[in-house]
Amino acid sequence: MLIDLWGIIVRGAVQVSVFTNFEDGLNGAKPADVDTAANAVAWFRDCAAAFPEIVWTHLYSPRYLLVQDGIDAVFTPYLLDVMQNEGAEIGIHAHLYFDIVSRSGVTPRSTPDGSSDDCSPGAADGYGVLLTGYEPAERARIAAAAIEGLTFNGFPAPTTFCAGYSAADAELQTLLDGLGFSASFAAQPIPPRGTSDSYPGCWHDSLEWSGRISPLTVPYRVNRHTILPPPHDESDYLDLVEVPLNMWVDTFRLTLDGQEVSREDMFDRHVTWAGSNADSSAVAIGVHAEVVAGERFADGTVAQLVTSFLSHVRDQQENSDVDITFSTASDIAAVFLANTTTGTVD
Repeated sequence: MLIDLWGIIVRGAVQVSVFTNFEDGLNGAKPADVDTAANAVAWFRDCAAAFPEIVWTHLYSPRYLLVQDGIDAVFTPYLLDVMQNEGAEIGIHAHLYFDIVSRSGVTPRSTPDGSSDDCSPGAADGYGVLLTGYEPAERARIAAAAIEGLTFNGFPAPTTFCAGYSAADAELQTLLDGLGFSASFAAQPIPPRGTSDSYPGCWHDSLEWSGRISPLTVPYRVNRHTILPPPHDESDYLDLVEVPLNMWVDTFRLTLDGQEVSREDMFDRHVTWAGSNADSSAVAIGVHAEVVAGERFADGTVAQLVTSFLSHVRDQQENSDVDITFSTASDIAAVFLANTTTGTVD
C-alpha cells in the first residue's frame, strides 16, 4: 500500500485464476466414461461449494463437441450452467488428435513439430503433435473448427485459448489475435529438461517457453515478434495478453531456478511485490478434468493441493493490505493489456 502525491491510498492487487484443461482422456461414449465425466463435474461443484469465491476458467476440448458423442451430454450442460449462473469463462484447450484435425478439413500430421517423433512415440492418435508443427492455413482451419464447436453448442465465441502442450509461436499468437481471442493461456513453468515430470526433449527444442517462464512471471501483452515476456526490442504489440500458468497444474512439481518451491510461497511473493509497488499481478492454478475425475474432492490428492492453496489465498485476502480477487482469464487479460514492461515480480 502506498500514498500518492494527493494523499490517496494506492493498493496493490493480485488476481487469481482457477482453470481447467479438458484433455479428452475420457475416450468414447461408453456408460463408464459418462459416469467418469460426471465424477469430474461433481469434483468441480464440490470445489466451488468449498470456495464459492472462485470464478472458473474452463478450457473445453472441441473434440468432445465435434467428433465424440456421449460425454458432451455431461460436460456441456455443466459448462453452460456455470457460465450463465456463476460467471465462468469457457475457452478452448485443443490437443491435435487425428480425428479432430480431419474434422477441421486438415490432413493430420504424425510428428510433434513437423520433423521429430520423440514427444509421444507411443501415441498414434496425434495427442503429442504440436499445433506449431502445422502450416499457418492449417492452424487457421483447426482454430475455426474449434470455435465452431463451441458456438454451435450455445457458447459465445471464446476469448481464451491454449493449445495442447502450450504449443505457441509468434505466428500463432497473431492468428489468435485476429480471431478475437484476448487471452492466451499457454506460458508454462515447465520443470527443467530431463526431470521426471518435465516435457520430452522435443518440446524444449521446439518451443521458446523452455526455461523462460517461472512461478514469478506476470501477465503481459504479447509482442508481435515473440511469445516471451518483456522487455522487448520492438514496440509492436497484439491485442492479446499472455496469462502464465504460474502456479501450475494438478500435483506437478513447481520449480524456481531448478529447485522445488511451494505454490503458497510463490503466491506470497506476488502479494508482497504488488503491495510494495502498489501494482498488479496475477496467478493461475489449474487441474485437468480427466485427472480429477478419478478422485473425490473430499480426499483426493489434487483436491488436497488445491484446497491448501486456495485456503492460503483466503487467509491472505483477510490479512493482507493487497486486493486479492478471483477472475477469469479474459478479465485478467483486460487488466494487463497495458503491461509491456514487467516480466516478473521481484
